[in-house]
Amino acid sequence: MTRHIHFVLFLLSALLSACGGGGSSPYVPSTPVSCSLPLQYANGSSSGYFISTDTASVSRSLNACDFSQWVSATLRVCTDHPALSELSGQLQQSGSTVFSFQAINGTPQASSCLSNSGNATSLRSFTITPSNATSLSRLTGDWRVVLTDSAPDNNQSGYFIAWALDIQGLR
Repeated sequence: MTRHIHFVLFLLSALLSACGGGGSSPYVPSTPVSCSLPLQYANGSSSGYFISTDTASVSRSLNACDFSQWVSATLRVCTDHPALSELSGQLQQSGSTVFSFQAINGTPQASSCLSNSGNATSLRSFTITPSNATSLSRLTGDWRVVLTDSAPDNNQSGYFIAWALDIQGLR
């Protein structure tokens, strides 16, 4: 009987050694993955919104992101406003601000904005990293962009046309 117990223990030890011993090395994410909310009208279907004091897009859901660690994100915001210096915004997830920006500081993009509603149509991108974003514990859930016009009554009104979000990470 003792021989059988020793043999079983020896066999289990050999099996564990052959497969790495069941060591305690932590998993290090290394496979690049990305998730996107493509450019879409701010109202979710066919147009944008007039920008007042605070104007929010409809919420969009990002549910299929399987990240162990997020690395960076690119937010693209399309507006038609004659004075970009008056516009600021927030990227929000489930009602909490993840990233704040000034429209004038975004990098101008050459790609289409879904529509050109006036002479001041502008597509701008913003790079988001863990160092310039508030804590982001999960990527799934509802996302939206809120724009604010700091001078809504100065006869320089505009429109929030569309937005997109691309997130890069590791799995």
